[in-house]
Amino acid sequence: MRFLTLIKKNRAIAIIFLAVLSIALTNFEPGTILSGWDNLHPEFNFLINIKRSIFSVWQEYQGLGLLGGMGHAADLPRQIFLWLISFFIPLNIIRYFFHFLALFIGPLGVYVLMNSFILDNDESKRKIISLSSALFYLFNLATIQMFNVPFEPYSVHYAMLPWLIYSNLLFYHHLSRKNLFILLLVNFFAIPQGYIATFFLVYFIALSILFFQLLLKKGNLKRIFISYLVLIIANAYWLLPNLYFVKTKVGVNISSKINQMSTADMLLRNKKYGDFTSVLLLKSFWFDNTEVNNFGKTEYQLQAWIDYLKDPLVNFVGFLFISIVILGVIYSILNRNNKALLFIPILLFAFIILANNAPLVSYLSKLFYKIPLTSQVFRFPFTKLSILYILNLSIFFGLGLLAISNVLKTERNRNQVIIFLSFLPLVYCLPVFSGNLFYYKVRSRIPEEYNQLYDFFKTRPPSERIANFPQYTFWGWSFYRWNYSGSGFIWYGIEQPVLDRAFDVWSREDENYFHEVSQAVYSGDLTLFEKVLRKYHVSWIIFDGNLVSFSNSRELYTDKLEDIINRTSTVKKVKQFGKISLFKVNNPYDESIYIKQNIPIVLPGYISNNYDRAYDDYGDYLSSGTKNSSSSLIYYPFRSLFTGRSQNDLEFKLQETENSFILNATLPEGLRDTTLFLPKLEPEDTLEVDKFDFSNVQNLYPRITLDGKEIEYDKSGSDKTIINLPEYRNGKLEVIIPKIFGYYSYTNENPLEFDNHLPFTCENSVPIENTTEKIEYLGNKLLRLTTQGGVTCSNYHFDYLSHNFAYLLSIENRNLKGKSLYVSLINANSYRADMETYLPQVGSQDYQINNSIFIIPPMERYAQGYLLGFKNISIGNVQTINDIGKIKVNPFPYRFLTGIKLIKPAVQLLNNEKKSIFPIRVEYSHPGYYQVFPQDLLNSKNNQSQVLILSQSYDKGWQAYRVNPQLQGINGFLAKILPFYYGQKIDQHLLVNNWENGWLIPPTTGNQQPTTIIIIYLPQYLEYLGFAFWFVLPLVFLFVPRQHSSAVHKSL
Repeated sequence: MRFLTLIKKNRAIAIIFLAVLSIALTNFEPGTILSGWDNLHPEFNFLINIKRSIFSVWQEYQGLGLLGGMGHAADLPRQIFLWLISFFIPLNIIRYFFHFLALFIGPLGVYVLMNSFILDNDESKRKIISLSSALFYLFNLATIQMFNVPFEPYSVHYAMLPWLIYSNLLFYHHLSRKNLFILLLVNFFAIPQGYIATFFLVYFIALSILFFQLLLKKGNLKRIFISYLVLIIANAYWLLPNLYFVKTKVGVNISSKINQMSTADMLLRNKKYGDFTSVLLLKSFWFDNTEVNNFGKTEYQLQAWIDYLKDPLVNFVGFLFISIVILGVIYSILNRNNKALLFIPILLFAFIILANNAPLVSYLSKLFYKIPLTSQVFRFPFTKLSILYILNLSIFFGLGLLAISNVLKTERNRNQVIIFLSFLPLVYCLPVFSGNLFYYKVRSRIPEEYNQLYDFFKTRPPSERIANFPQYTFWGWSFYRWNYSGSGFIWYGIEQPVLDRAFDVWSREDENYFHEVSQAVYSGDLTLFEKVLRKYHVSWIIFDGNLVSFSNSRELYTDKLEDIINRTSTVKKVKQFGKISLFKVNNPYDESIYIKQNIPIVLPGYISNNYDRAYDDYGDYLSSGTKNSSSSLIYYPFRSLFTGRSQNDLEFKLQETENSFILNATLPEGLRDTTLFLPKLEPEDTLEVDKFDFSNVQNLYPRITLDGKEIEYDKSGSDKTIINLPEYRNGKLEVIIPKIFGYYSYTNENPLEFDNHLPFTCENSVPIENTTEKIEYLGNKLLRLTTQGGVTCSNYHFDYLSHNFAYLLSIENRNLKGKSLYVSLINANSYRADMETYLPQVGSQDYQINNSIFIIPPMERYAQGYLLGFKNISIGNVQTINDIGKIKVNPFPYRFLTGIKLIKPAVQLLNNEKKSIFPIRVEYSHPGYYQVFPQDLLNSKNNQSQVLILSQSYDKGWQAYRVNPQLQGINGFLAKILPFYYGQKIDQHLLVNNWENGWLIPPTTGNQQPTTIIIIYLPQYLEYLGFAFWFVLPLVFLFVPRQHSSAVHKSL
């Protein structure tokens, strides 16, 4: 009886619970786990994932290590909660349980907000109106889209935003320690939304809009200050490191290859759904999202919802809801409901940002996007603002129903109409009860072999780095044959670092690893493959046979990779778990820290590259100079000829004349009196074969000048050339490369080639407009592509080009409107895009012709054929117009140019990759902290400097300190945790191998005192500082009375 009485008293809450329970029962699939898209899986190993959150600033497990760009530590409260409930709920159900719980807590918060705050003066209809708002918050298209591919920060934001708003308003209007505790508790449970810091920002903006309005009404500044103080202190432990990332490394994220290729598309896809109708009906880019199904056919992710919404009656219901919301806004204004009026500016803010393609409103949206970083932070405005938007819609939906009920005269009519309209959202979202809340591909059955893999690595040292294969694309997105597509998951069950593409968006070093290992694998270069593994300290290779490619299976290059592994003596297969093969790499650098000496200095450094000639020649090297160094200096003037990113990222200067290419570099002052080494010219570097007479062959050799004076060398020599450089003034080094034509070249300047070329519609698109025309501009013949609402392709086949040659590809283009041309070079042997990027976009209104340069390095010796593809992409109704001009392909002496080097002093250096490596004892406790004990080496008499190398991505935050190991007691303890205060900093922090950290240790003497070196990642102390702030929270209670004080404003 008591239970029934309780249910009767709280029937509205019971109805919300039953609605969510119905959703859960119809969407849970026994035997599956929610996994896919962006997913968090701490349940795979709670211990290592909680540890990572406590020491989260340096993400050691992400490839080569990186400064965390997301609020990784913010997930800590959720991880602890999941760990606690894991004793009662099976692990495969935990993720289902969490998202269904969020689906219940969110509408419950809306109910409480409406019932206890906004409608607290309307007793008669308060509960039914509050229930209607809660049901609208639960059953709407935005909620469906945000849960379709569930991601924990989305769900936490959905669940906690109503409670955050309510608890702040409750504390503001009824000051007490009890309400302060509620505010603190709600903020604590909302912390995991900060995993995506933009959600925290959205909440902060919404709260600030509320408080600003209260201040305009002469509000209580002290209460607002305390609310902000609680907010900042509760989140400081993850927020401070995140702000540090924004200050120091956000440019890495913005300029990453993945974001270069996707940011503009994401903005346009969102803009497509930024019209009034889409924003009012809560539709977004998710309705355009497609994936390849298990039968190899492309399908819409929300196909069931697309079909359902084709019904005119269903669409009418959607517009009916918006009409009720507008009525609620008008009702609140006319009745001067001051509490409801607080939410109108928040509703307008969300609407303006979402309606970025609506007349008039779009101008306000453009102003917002002019704020620095907003185009990156809000490149998915719907995912970031839709929950705030529907929260406000839910409030005014309830108020609209209240307005309707006040018009109806009889209580019976009022009850019938309000009940009908309150439950109408359930009908509007009816497919949710047919299992369509979650995308079917996120209900996965992860094979047992992955658990076996996790168990194996539990017995291995945590520093052993893993390279996972296949690595066929730069996109950090993987497809598995067992119904999974997403950003990956194995690192949640493995403590060791994994070199996966999901992390490239946060790390230049990780991205470079991909470029280098791709070049090694897809060129079939065994030696280069071994050196890439050694350079990046790879200890294990995981080859996952479950991975698939839906574009074509050939690009996985499974057979070629197996051939490379079988031919190398440094890689040995040790385990097979189902389709997962595990290989051990015989690497001298299994330890993450070691000491080396006799390391040369190699300059200049590079930002991006796919071939490190210096490491190929010498093994380990320093990428920065050292004071009083006796190391040899090697200078590669053409260090990086990489063109796999945007044209703005090229790290070389090249001019083109009618008959030659001129590559130039300026030598630094410190290279006077050096020796110039010129590598042997291979036939592929100089050979021109007549296209019509193969017996007609000639060699065209590069010329080299220094400050305009030609440097003579043996062009036909059988070995490298060594030349003592003369004195120079400006140090302008030029290599004049004759253009090689003939059989291994191409140009579209042939009239027949130009006139007969036919672009075509592609990617299953049906453009609104798709035209091509041949035009002339300033004497240049151009092919103009005009597309609207689709994709136009234009392909050029180079079937005869040998992969043993390197090539320079030049493309003239002109971007007139919309997106610039997408260009890719498909390897006919692997069917993979060896290069893909966007050509330069128009920067001014003169529509000048751009000439883009792409250098294609040599690939497999006996392979041939490339396909050059262009795509004229129009997203939404934005018209795209691009011109294609001259396309030329010429052989290019890539091996020769990358091998040119200057050495000072002029001595021949040997590859030192296995020499002068000294073992040391290292104690490792957590990411970002190492204790090194090199006494045996440092206390011995040694007249040479040594370099202490840490194989983590170079970052200025890494610091090394000498600490006296003889300190005992409290001083010894403090010296370990505060080495920057008790120790002596090792000043010379070096870049090693263009990616990792090193410190120069000066020559030692026999009487040097014993020492311990402590290496820390200093920004980690920002998280510690944030944790320390929690101890300040109890002091806040001293400024708040025990009992409720009177309301601030009687009008509110």
